[in-house]
Amino acid sequence: MVEVSLVDGTVRFEVQGADRLLGLKNRVEVPAEHIKSVRRETNFPTFWAGLRAPGAEVPGVLRIGSYYHHGAWTYWDLHWSHRDSVITVETDLHRYQRLIIEVPDPDAAIAAIESVRTAV
Repeated sequence: MVEVSLVDGTVRFEVQGADRLLGLKNRVEVPAEHIKSVRRETNFPTFWAGLRAPGAEVPGVLRIGSYYHHGAWTYWDLHWSHRDSVITVETDLHRYQRLIIEVPDPDAAIAAIESVRTAV
């Protein structure tokens, strides 16, 4: 699970609980001007997501960590049992071109990110 917060024009994605250990990451920060889009995710691959470094994956259970696929890095943090709480954040000029993450309230997270993104 990832908590989303806004800090001085930056969107902060704080990794929670055991996911911090599994993905070897505490947070990802993206300046608002580098966020291209944010949306609910309903169509993500359940198979190979790319080269993993570092992270954890149990097929059909969870995918957490950094993955390199088709020339781009994606940060995943999702548990398949919570697929209805997943959003995708597309970025440019950032280490991760995409974040596919499980959040507590997808609609609130999308609204918050959109509000700061459009204010820039």
